[in-house]
Formats: sequence, C-alpha cells, structure tokens
Amino acid sequence: MSTQEFIIKLIKLLKPEFYNKITWTVVIAGLTLMATPFWEKIIFAVLQKEYNLDLAPGGNTAWGFALVVVGLLYHLTSNSFLQFIGYKDRAAKEKDRKGHDINIFESSQNILPEKSLTNFFEWLLTDHSYRSNDSSKLHEYADFHLSPESQYIDQEIQESVNQVSKAINELLAWMSVNFWVFPEKQTAGNMRLCMHPHWNVDRGGYGEPNDFKKYDEATEKLTALSDAAKNSHKNYRKLVKHKLFI
Repeated sequence: MSTQEFIIKLIKLLKPEFYNKITWTVVIAGLTLMATPFWEKIIFAVLQKEYNLDLAPGGNTAWGFALVVVGLLYHLTSNSFLQFIGYKDRAAKEKDRKGHDINIFESSQNILPEKSLTNFFEWLLTDHSYRSNDSSKLHEYADFHLSPESQYIDQEIQESVNQVSKAINELLAWMSVNFWVFPEKQTAGNMRLCMHPHWNVDRGGYGEPNDFKKYDEATEKLTALSDAAKNSHKNYRKLVKHKLFI
C-alpha cells in the first residue's frame, strides 16, 4: 500500500461525527478562555456534561480566539479533504464503469460492425434476400447483448440495447419461416435466401392472383420489423455516443 493510499484510508476513518466533536471541543475551549462571567458557567457545564472536560476560566482572549480559529480551520480542512477524497473515488469508479462499457461496445462491433448492419438492412429491404452468414452474425450480435457477462453497467444503455436485441430476434424469427433457399441448388455455406420465391414471378413464382397480394403483405411485414430493429438501434447508438462519447 502506498503512502497516499494509507493517508486516504486513515482520513476515511475520521467519520463526520468524530471530527465534529474535535471541532466543537476546540471551539468551546477557545470560547471558554474568552468567556465573560455571564456565560462562562454555561460553557463549563456543557463541557463537563458532553465531553467530561473541566477547564478553569482563564480569561485569556488571545489564546481563546486562537483556539476558535484553529478549531474552525480544522473542521473546514477535514471536511473539504474528505469531500475531495469522495469526489476522487466517485470519479475513479465512473472512469472504470465507462471503460467497462466502452469495452462491451467495442466487442459488439467486432461481431457486427455498424456498416455491416446498415448494409444488411439495405439489401434485405431492396432485394428481399439475405445471406446465411449475415443472419448468423445478426443472431450472434443480438445474443451477445443478452448474455450476463456482456451487460452494460449503465442501466439506460443496457435497456436500450435490450430493445435492439428483441427487435432483431423478432425479425429473424419471422424471416426463418418466410424465406427459402433460392436458387434451390446451393451448396452448404453462405447460402442466399429469398422471401417467398414461390409468390414472386421473378423468382419462379406461379403468378396466381392471390400471390401478388400475399407477397405485398409479406413485404409490409418485413418492412415493419426491419424498421423497428433499425430505429431501436438508432436510439441505442445515440445513447452510446452521448454517454460513452464513441
């Protein structure tokens, strides 16, 4: 333990009640030396009862004034120093919290960078298709933020990213039953999946009258779920920038 740490720990032992008693003892002793006969007996009685001190009246104004000044300076110094220590402790803890949360954010970016997320949604909504590797990364990104060891300390940021994970998982759950491998003859790997290709005449659909309507309804649902995920991520990203400055 360093000398500075030892001094800080020692000062912390001086609880407010303790150094207040010291202050009042010194101040009252000083006032006693300055006391006039009119109120010196009252001060003597207080000292005797509260602190078990028996000071004989000296009538020494200079020494009494000096004690009062010393007592008040001691109180001011002790109180200010303890407040300074408290401030430094809070600042250090806040720095540690921010450092932890910045590491969480950067780890999530290693899984799925923001540009990749933007590209995923742009391609999904314009072509109504995606690659299996991209959806896997999206799954991993959402699950990362729900994992206990990947939680933000800042509760507001964590609640915001929970909404992102929820919206992404809802989108992926819907996509899992509304997208098919297309073209069908694809080797295992980074496969391409398209939304209801059997309802889309450009992708081998049959062109049935109801197919157009059903495809439009699916498009509306896809857009709504995607917008929910994008908007929740936009709000989360603003919060991260505001609180973590990244």
